[in-house]
Amino acid sequence: MATVLPTRLLRRIDDDFSVFSPELSPQRGSINFDIVSYRWGTPVAKYFCERFCGITGVEWEVTIPQEKLNDIKRLMRTATIEYMWADCVCIKSGDASDAPVEIAKMYDYYREAERCHILLDMERAWRPQQIVKDLKVVDHVIVSMSAAAIVTESISLTHDVVTKLAEWADETEKPWVFPLPRETVASAAVDAGLLNCYATCINHIASLFDNEYFSRVWTFQEILLGKQIRMWSVNPSTLESIGSLEDWINLATDAKDKAEKLQRWIEASRVHKTDAVLAVLAVIEVHKLYLEGLQTRVRGIHSARIDIITGGPSWWMHNHGGVSNIFSAISIKSRECVKQQDVFRGLLGIFNGLFDAKEIEQYMKGDMNVMTFQFFRRLSKRTKRAWTPLVLSSKRQQEPGWDWIPVVAADGRSTTDCFAGVANLGMLDESGGGALVVANATMASWVYPRDYVDIKVTRVGRRDGGDRDGGRGIRFEFTGCNCGMSIGTRSRFGSSTNIPVSEQWEDVTTDETGRALVRCGTILGHLLDPDQEIGQYRGRLFRNLQPVWNTTDTNAKPPDWVNRCVSGTYLATASHFRVHNESVRYNMAAITKCKSRLHNPATANLECEMKVKCGCVVTAPYSMLFEAITAVQGSSLGATSASLDGDGRITLTDGLGLIQVEDLDEGREQKFRLIAFEGEADAHRKHARRCMSTPSGMPVDKNLQWPKGRVLVDGGFNHGPMATLLGGYGYVRTGGAGNLLLCRSNPLHYYRLMGGA
Repeated sequence: MATVLPTRLLRRIDDDFSVFSPELSPQRGSINFDIVSYRWGTPVAKYFCERFCGITGVEWEVTIPQEKLNDIKRLMRTATIEYMWADCVCIKSGDASDAPVEIAKMYDYYREAERCHILLDMERAWRPQQIVKDLKVVDHVIVSMSAAAIVTESISLTHDVVTKLAEWADETEKPWVFPLPRETVASAAVDAGLLNCYATCINHIASLFDNEYFSRVWTFQEILLGKQIRMWSVNPSTLESIGSLEDWINLATDAKDKAEKLQRWIEASRVHKTDAVLAVLAVIEVHKLYLEGLQTRVRGIHSARIDIITGGPSWWMHNHGGVSNIFSAISIKSRECVKQQDVFRGLLGIFNGLFDAKEIEQYMKGDMNVMTFQFFRRLSKRTKRAWTPLVLSSKRQQEPGWDWIPVVAADGRSTTDCFAGVANLGMLDESGGGALVVANATMASWVYPRDYVDIKVTRVGRRDGGDRDGGRGIRFEFTGCNCGMSIGTRSRFGSSTNIPVSEQWEDVTTDETGRALVRCGTILGHLLDPDQEIGQYRGRLFRNLQPVWNTTDTNAKPPDWVNRCVSGTYLATASHFRVHNESVRYNMAAITKCKSRLHNPATANLECEMKVKCGCVVTAPYSMLFEAITAVQGSSLGATSASLDGDGRITLTDGLGLIQVEDLDEGREQKFRLIAFEGEADAHRKHARRCMSTPSGMPVDKNLQWPKGRVLVDGGFNHGPMATLLGGYGYVRTGGAGNLLLCRSNPLHYYRLMGGA
């Protein structure tokens, strides 16, 4: 029997459905209930459940699509459920006071429910047990075979395995899903059945975790709070159990294991690799990158479930590592809400007791800035730790003493990006009546911050071929500060010529996309991280950006495409590269998407212009430019965007929280600046002169004191030598979130958070 009963429950008696109050029921002492988690879909015009869906007791109108209610009824019939809590009919729609009361009870409802059922809209059900068996076939072949061969002809495999692989290779038995033609796979001498079996497993796992269910805030909370989670595939014709959540979490890890084993097996069994073999390996490398990110996501969720289950209702008050993991886990893949307030309301079951019903109704609605401030102030007060989102803002909080919780703009897209850069600054001290942060800071009393890069962010219209994520292709434009200037030709007559400026856009063909991207990465590396080896910088940049494009020839995208596309050219080491003399306009339309965390529906139509102090100008998509900034070696934003600690908790280090953008309408701008506390802010100008004066064929000397101690700040940030004399600047190390810049305008003012790096 449940010790805490919901205010209302949906009941099924035979095939009659009704909503009732269990506390008023004679059976209340013996009621056990289940709970359902699902994605509502697009709301519809208001209607009454009894009239259209045959559910009595719902005296208010609802806006959930009728087919969703019918799916819930089908679930109760199929799983023989007598009592179910379903928010669509157990919370009074349109009653502003009822929802806060129920939200405050979410933890109790999900922890008291016998089972949690997840409904996933899927065209076809994928059974985890079958995927496990198929992955075992892949593993058996890899372990049994030590040399390259058509494995179905091997005598070391059992008859059963050979038969299964033959079925996977037969197009009349199984659809071909490995993303290369059969002819290419055949010439690679890797069994077609093996690769098709492997790729089918990967596709099935991806189709589940890429389901829209996993892109919402409420469902994130419900996954963490639910017990005995059972997943169901639902479509208009069928409703079928597809196993538990733990089954699929384990599958994500198992699939990554098989991808790595398959890659090693193919590489180890070839002394010389043909083009076909390299093409197969390139596909597996793409799978590995996807599965690596997926494994981070699911392990963070798994770790959060352990923290909540073992910690009890107030688990978050003392488990600071677990709290950080919650913010990282929900924002590692940007999640959306239909209503702005639900970004916060959808987490209040996890942070049980943080607000009561009246406080939810008072604070968790309306203005995004108010909700953010109230949420993090309350979290800080209850945990005695200073929690803050790392949002860049030129505005100040009105409440004295809380300036380290920044003002944030209302984001009409209502995503969880506001949790992407949450940091724990240190202890909170309220003994003096205010709210002071007690943290170990390094005072920057010997230098003052100097500008060297300006960044302007603008929302643009969709590109040709645009889709819901912001369009296809990448447009990259760069003009070096020396372009158009006269340079000597060093001929015997002492003539000169002008450094050319690209006037026309170059439409990059599909097969030349890799080379064009590497050239763009070389430009960005020389501007942002000129003190480091360019090949390593490009590797970090494109590993996080993960651009996806199709080729007409498999040779155009080898496994190590970042290096191989420019191998043998001056771009390989770029020692002769005169970035300030370069000028390009690339339209790389073949790029279908980028898998970067920074490329999401909220950012996909944002374009950035970066102007370096020397005069060089880059225009590129938001995700590409800010991945380029976070790829800087030594930047505490980190070369790895997400990592796991020993307990499976996620640490994000790509700075998405720092570089949130406002709800920009088309044509509006937001500005940021990169400043430095070390090195020469004028180093780029000096290098530009060397690019002009160094003879052709000679490497350009880069031995300069390049800007370091980088910090990203809002465009309205003002500073100067006097602030240094007043002790106005300092750094706080936050672990995964990097260095934070603190400043104050005079010795009597509080320090406030200004930026990070």
